[in-house]
Amino acid sequence: MHIIIETDGIITNPRPAYWQAYQDAMKQVGLACADEGTFWRVIRRGDPISMVVQGGKPRHITAFETAFSIALSTDSFAEKLELHEDARDFFAQLKKLGVCHYVTRCPHAAALAKMLTQVAGSGCDSTVTALSDDQVNAQLQALVGSNRPVIVLSTGERLLQVADSLGYVPIGIASGACIAKRMPRFGAIATYRDVIAFCEARAEGDTPLVRAGIQGDHR
Repeated sequence: MHIIIETDGIITNPRPAYWQAYQDAMKQVGLACADEGTFWRVIRRGDPISMVVQGGKPRHITAFETAFSIALSTDSFAEKLELHEDARDFFAQLKKLGVCHYVTRCPHAAALAKMLTQVAGSGCDSTVTALSDDQVNAQLQALVGSNRPVIVLSTGERLLQVADSLGYVPIGIASGACIAKRMPRFGAIATYRDVIAFCEARAEGDTPLVRAGIQGDHR
């Protein structure tokens, strides 16, 4: 079995980095920030970002959206990324299931790979592939070749949709910037709170996984 893992939100906790990017963008447009909890709920629910541009006119919202997008790609954003506290366990559990491929849709693959080496065992491949939006299908196919089954663990819309279109098994992991109830509409056949919950469900033969051809430990 091959497993494609979206590093962002699964191995790393992106919340501090997103919060810093938001504060930086709001400072540029000259408006006061919402509180962190409200901001993160808006991000995870996929609500209009204008909801956390308090008192902003259309021109402020436009300026903020541009500044926020730029802030997400900066080195300071990467520096605020953190490993999930259980990242070492996550890595170890996934490694037991098959061949793992770590990917990211953000421009910080090198920083993420460096973080991954902190939890990877000796001799483990900690490469993180940076996915390009217009080449993502080909990139995923190149990673796994003709091997099947392929599970894709993702925290967001784009990768779940691509996995579904390629005939892979799209699994939502709700530990990142997207709440669980949004994921089925993107193609996720099941959603779990984190890697451990997914691994436990697979071992127990959770019905959606079995239907997708992923057998449990007790057939």
